[in-house]
Amino acid sequence: MNQFYDQMFNPAYVNQNFYQSIPPQAMWQYQQSQNAEVQKAVKATHDLCEAANKMDVAHQQQAFCACLAVLAAELGWNG
Repeated sequence: MNQFYDQMFNPAYVNQNFYQSIPPQAMWQYQQSQNAEVQKAVKATHDLCEAANKMDVAHQQQAFCACLAVLAAELGWNG
């Protein structure tokens, strides 16, 4: 599970009655949506690797560092 899910639905953080009031269909739709996003991320990673395999080693390293910087910025890891 991801951090959002754990915090949103963990009874230590949320009233258990609220958690139980969420319709099963809504939970299923949320999980399906998240699974689709995981698949998109995996495909994007595969596409990245395909592109990197067409580069020489120096440019692979440059692309790797640049992609890590983008990932860190997008996910707020650049404290």
